[in-house]
Amino acid sequence: VDPDNATFEEGFASVAELLRGKRNILVLAGAGMSVSCGIPDFRSPQGLYSTLDHKGLGLGCPEDLFDLTFFLEDPRPFYRFAAQSNLYSTLTEPSTSHKFL
Repeated sequence: VDPDNATFEEGFASVAELLRGKRNILVLAGAGMSVSCGIPDFRSPQGLYSTLDHKGLGLGCPEDLFDLTFFLEDPRPFYRFAAQSNLYSTLTEPSTSHKFL
């Protein structure tokens, strides 16, 4: 399949064929993969880091919420955020990309 002239279906079939029978597949994806599902990204002007009340959670900066060192020292802010957040509601539908993976 010529990638420059392939239809979506041809490209998808080509990728599926390439992966067929493989045992170890690694996918690197960012938070942007979930934006179409209504879950905010991290760094855009409307993203989680811009809208998070990090001081209210006892964080020095928004990035501390997902910092392993900070979490190991004090996991309470992360768990408070998780309990208060509706970001990961059961009403969120997976995207086509999620289903593909």
